[in-house]
Amino acid sequence: PNMTQLQRASEIVSSSVRLWETIKANRLPDETARGNVQCMTSYWRVFGTCRIPKPGRDKLFTCVSSKHILVISNNHMYKLNVYDSEGLPSSPVSLEKALDEIHQHSLRPHYIQDGAQEGGVGLWTCENRDSWSKIRSKLQTDNESRLAIVDSAIMVVCLDDAIPSTPDALSQTMLHGEDGQNRWFDKLQLIVCGDGSAAFNMEHAPHDGHTLLMCTTYIYEDILGKKQIPGSAPKSTLIEDLGYSHLQWNLNEELLESIGQAKRNMRAFIEETETSVLNFSHFGADVIKKLKISPDAFVQMAYQLAYFRITGTVQSTYESCNMKGFYHGRTETIRTVSMESKLMCETFFMSASPPSLKDSLLRNAAKRHIQTGSDAKSGR
Repeated sequence: PNMTQLQRASEIVSSSVRLWETIKANRLPDETARGNVQCMTSYWRVFGTCRIPKPGRDKLFTCVSSKHILVISNNHMYKLNVYDSEGLPSSPVSLEKALDEIHQHSLRPHYIQDGAQEGGVGLWTCENRDSWSKIRSKLQTDNESRLAIVDSAIMVVCLDDAIPSTPDALSQTMLHGEDGQNRWFDKLQLIVCGDGSAAFNMEHAPHDGHTLLMCTTYIYEDILGKKQIPGSAPKSTLIEDLGYSHLQWNLNEELLESIGQAKRNMRAFIEETETSVLNFSHFGADVIKKLKISPDAFVQMAYQLAYFRITGTVQSTYESCNMKGFYHGRTETIRTVSMESKLMCETFFMSASPPSLKDSLLRNAAKRHIQTGSDAKSGR
């Protein structure tokens, strides 16, 4: 449904917190794949989790007892309590009111050197991990309590003024934003634009995309009223003031300069990153299924043919499959290229190749892809 920026943010936060309560209470229905129960441990790392930079190797931290989220608006950070006086997830109306107050506060002149004018302390999370680790060690000296608030937050909400006018611009906003500003990439972020468009930006270390996709589906259906969050109480209608506080970072000149450097580094990285969105509307999975071909295999073979047509070569290609059928399973690689797909590419564009041969080659390559994917998912 059409919503304002703050309505969208408050609705998603409300449903997210209720989902987090369901996860913590072990009331989320078991995920299954072809009748087999899947591992559910990754859901415990979606919310309340932070990737903390350390020399050589980062560590993951999850807090299951926190009652707040982190809100970033105009590069200023705020701790916002998201539970009401009865200890239940706050109502969307209460959240919307608090988010409006935070946004208005972030627009006022601030006369402290908290890094907001330089682009915000979140820019450090864009940096090389070892560099960020060194910066964080220095930051912690005078900001330990503030870092604890960030690390333990259930999630991050980024209120952006941007109103992307094209799918490409929207994708770029959700991927990296303006020079990485108004973000904290070490945690799950909900980014909401000025026109109400929204998306999650996930830190990949704690979990994989399939887990967040399932969470997003629960949240979306809950907002639409199609299906309530499993095992959760109905949304609260209690309207009350929620406590929030402005995180006023204590930064010296060295740290302020490092924010500027991080901003320059991120700008250079963005300039090397091309983002383009293709909305393919000619046909979809239903049409492919009628041809008795796996939609996934069909699309993967289309990638192979397109790349061969452009370059005249076949290159090793990666597709991931989730491994939740195993305890603590993450992902495995499906090697898309096979002798069958190679033969298909080399023959497909020959002028002498009749449609019947192309059809046969495509089906053989798709069949091989399905077998390779099944082997990968089974750990073979």
